[in-house]
Amino acid sequence: MSTGTFNNSSCNNLQTVSFNAGGIKSKFRELKYFIEEKQPDIIALQETHLNPGDKLTVPNYTTYRSDRLTHRAGGAALIKSLINPHPTPASTSTFENTAVSIDLPNNNSFTISSIYLPPWED
Repeated sequence: MSTGTFNNSSCNNLQTVSFNAGGIKSKFRELKYFIEEKQPDIIALQETHLNPGDKLTVPNYTTYRSDRLTHRAGGAALIKSLINPHPTPASTSTFENTAVSIDLPNNNSFTISSIYLPPWED
C-alpha cells in the first residue's frame, strides 16, 4: 500500500492510501487491520475483483465503487464517513476509474480518483 498526505492550508491534512488489491476478498483482513492501525481518510483500491453484487463494507467508511459489468475487477474508494464526499462519474473505456469530489470548508473542492489502466486483451 502506498500512502500520502494531502495538505491544504484551508483544511486539515488528509491521509490517503492507494492499494492495488489484485482481489480484495483474500486480503480484506489485512486491509481491515491496516485501517484500524493507520485510520486513513481516503483509500483508493484498484483491481478489487468484486462482482457487482458483492459487498465491501468497512465501519466508519463510505464505499464508492466502479465495478465491471462483464466480469470481476473494478475499483473502489473508501472515504471516512465524516468527510461527506460526492460521487463523480467519469465515463471512459480507456481505464477504470472511481472518483469522488470532496468539499472543503473554504467552499473549494477537489476530486480524488482511483485509476487503474488494465492490460487490455486484443
